[in-house]
Amino acid sequence: MNTKKTKTMTNNKQQTAVDVAELAMKLYPFSNSERNAFITGYNKAKEMEKERMIQFCIDWFISREMNIREYYEQTYGEDDSLKINNGGHQI
Repeated sequence: MNTKKTKTMTNNKQQTAVDVAELAMKLYPFSNSERNAFITGYNKAKEMEKERMIQFCIDWFISREMNIREYYEQTYGEDDSLKINNGGHQI
């Protein structure tokens, strides 16, 4: 008796318009000039999508850092550095 369980792999990648365009390029019979124009547009769209995702990640990390700083300041106070009083002057 074989009790070995089979795992199935899933692709959790979100499908973008660029992915759909790539599929269309593979399935639709383009002429050479149409294919060249399509590839040019596809490459531009792919670069735009990449930049959009990079900016999303930058914005997300910045928002996370701000939330962490706010939490720290609320929990421990804004300035917990040591202060040295040198003849009435704070250093």
